[in-house]
Amino acid sequence: LIIGDSMWLDALNIISTIHPINYEVSQSGDCPPHDNINSINSESPNAIKRECSITNKKRFNQNLDKFDGVIIISRYDWFKPHHLSPYLNFLKENGVKNIIVFGGYYSLDTRIDRLINFYGNNIKSENIEKHIINSNSFSNDEFYQLQNEFGFQYVSIKDAACYNNDCKYYFKYEPFTIDKHHLSLNFTKLIAQNNKRKILDFLNK
Repeated sequence: LIIGDSMWLDALNIISTIHPINYEVSQSGDCPPHDNINSINSESPNAIKRECSITNKKRFNQNLDKFDGVIIISRYDWFKPHHLSPYLNFLKENGVKNIIVFGGYYSLDTRIDRLINFYGNNIKSENIEKHIINSNSFSNDEFYQLQNEFGFQYVSIKDAACYNNDCKYYFKYEPFTIDKHHLSLNFTKLIAQNNKRKILDFLNK
């Protein structure tokens, strides 16, 4: 079962690079899993679509017996890693132990194709960094705290793409995103390659 907002396809692409899977998906744009989603979007509480509350109600009442595992992914800006706690509690209460959670990566304020048109094809890292809007919205520390509490497998997209805070914005001549935050196919392959053992551990349970 894949649980997520519009980033769900990134998780599928990452995992499918290692091994194809049969899956069901519970997704809705800008709709991460939470039992009271309107209470946490303090910046624009009215921006949450009514469908998101309906989707989350279904998520927190779902029979999970038929699934071998649960995959969780979200974009992190107003939604923070610790906001996953209610859903992780729900999984724990229902005996779900095989869980893999994907961390976040950078989001831009402008589409990557427009940045390339403005800066040129050889756009430099410092030019891209000027347009990052969520540098402080997620951290590995928060995910590791959740991991210690709930025991899931954690895939840090940031660790897979960064070394000593030097982060990749291109991989095999392709930008990391196809728009502002959804990952390009080549970039998901990079994440998969650097997390193959974790993904296989999840798939083999």
